Amino acid sequence: MANVRSKWTNNTVAPGTMLPASEWSDAAMMTIPAGYMMVKNDADNLYIILDVVGDKGNDPGTNDYYWLVIDSDNNGAVTTDRDVLYSPWPGQPNRLGRWIMARPNATWPAPNSQVIASSTRMSFGPTSHSPLNHRIWEIRLSLSEMGITLDPTGPAPVVRFGLRIASSTPSFIFEYPVNPLSAFSSFHKIILANMAPAIYPAGTAGVVIGGVGIIPATKINAAGYATISEPYRINPDAAAFGGTLDLIGNTATLPGLWAAGARKYRVLHRFGNTLAEVNAAAWAPIRQNWANYRWTGTTHVWESFGPDSNHLYPLVNPALDYSIKALLFQWNTSTEPNNIHQFKIDFYRTAAIPVASPPQILTLRLDNKLPEVKLIDTLHNGLPVAPCAIEYMADSNDGVQLAFKAFDPEGDLYNYTLSAEWGAGQSEVIATDSYANPANRTTAPVWHGISSATMPASPGKWVPPVTCAYLFRISAWARVTNGYTYPYRWVSDFRTLTLVKPGIKLTVKPKPPLVEMIPYGFDTKGKIVGKGIEPNKLGRETLTK
Repeated sequence: MANVRSKWTNNTVAPGTMLPASEWSDAAMMTIPAGYMMVKNDADNLYIILDVVGDKGNDPGTNDYYWLVIDSDNNGAVTTDRDVLYSPWPGQPNRLGRWIMARPNATWPAPNSQVIASSTRMSFGPTSHSPLNHRIWEIRLSLSEMGITLDPTGPAPVVRFGLRIASSTPSFIFEYPVNPLSAFSSFHKIILANMAPAIYPAGTAGVVIGGVGIIPATKINAAGYATISEPYRINPDAAAFGGTLDLIGNTATLPGLWAAGARKYRVLHRFGNTLAEVNAAAWAPIRQNWANYRWTGTTHVWESFGPDSNHLYPLVNPALDYSIKALLFQWNTSTEPNNIHQFKIDFYRTAAIPVASPPQILTLRLDNKLPEVKLIDTLHNGLPVAPCAIEYMADSNDGVQLAFKAFDPEGDLYNYTLSAEWGAGQSEVIATDSYANPANRTTAPVWHGISSATMPASPGKWVPPVTCAYLFRISAWARVTNGYTYPYRWVSDFRTLTLVKPGIKLTVKPKPPLVEMIPYGFDTKGKIVGKGIEPNKLGRETLTK
């Protein structure tokens, strides 16, 4: 079994597209039969390239394909209706199919109407692994589709996989491991990058506390709000902080402190409802406990951290490799009061011997309160309509109005959206507003939203396009970040009802017949075609004699 540790991609990738070629220069790499596998990931997707240097025949649509078999529950055995096979859709090499495992060596057919979040793309040309033209498969796997959620405070998720690569010219079927539809106990591992490394742009890190998550300390103003207007992984706009916050050390300063003998540090904290109040408050040690995962070269080891009786935390060797790089302090803010908090850190050899460090005070505006949203009423001809009702429109221009509330008492509202949803993924925005609107920045950074409104405003009405069951939703985001995502918190409220257009007769149509497809590598009876082998050599040497 082989392991490959995925690298985090900093590239913003549009939905349905792949990473640009420039992103693969530092990707993690594993040798596979007749080629190389490269892997990267972000918070939403795992990106894979199968660089099949041994397939030099440009004959798409024949029997050039791959199987990527995923042990979804990581139990080392086939789990019916849980584990999956990804493979190009037969006859459509740039469409990815997802087949559910029925039992060892067998999948359920997939409906021809299947739509999935993951995707694939086939190409033919040279790469860094070979100047000769050859087959290249790009794969984008949705982490949510695979049931994976990244948690920077937990161990890095592991994707256990088996692989088959088939080519028509030259003719080969290689498997890694052999029998990947049954040999789950021999699967290889992709260890995902759990979070973006907090490597701040030059000159933006704080001198001791480099930042909060991936937000550099210099992008947090004196009032504790974060704003990043330059192109970056996230772009908070006068954002408060909330959730669990990682205070990341300056990776240039920490090695110097370690070399000076620092082995411990104390985190000092103070709080106030105004800047004047917090600046007048006394500093006091703050005590928190957290865990981080250290990479040993083969596995992640769970390590816990907390203060001793002198309120001192252990300073870890900056050269060690942890899941959260240079983590100095992890602050669980769930029980903390909202408003202004400040931090500073002092370093020590021992409890009685300090080590000089550059002065720094980090100010954070805390807001853990969600916006208040409520869909107060659905109105037809000015009268409330009960939820789940069937309401008949008088004519083709008749419609409804929505009374709603989208209000943030803390003044940290990001946006609100009033929308209608119906049918198969159809939707329409009825009303929306955001902090980006200059009219909402007259008292920046405070914007509360709206305590009560009816949209469309009279005499307007929202006219349903078709007879259907409708879901009307009011949703809002808080202008808050946890240091890694922005905006961070979303809340919604909804009502449903059926709107009937005039002259419409409701009928139930019979379901169309289901057309199903089996993946490449199987015959019409669901039996595996072709015997795959696991070669003695990997990479470009697989086909050499």
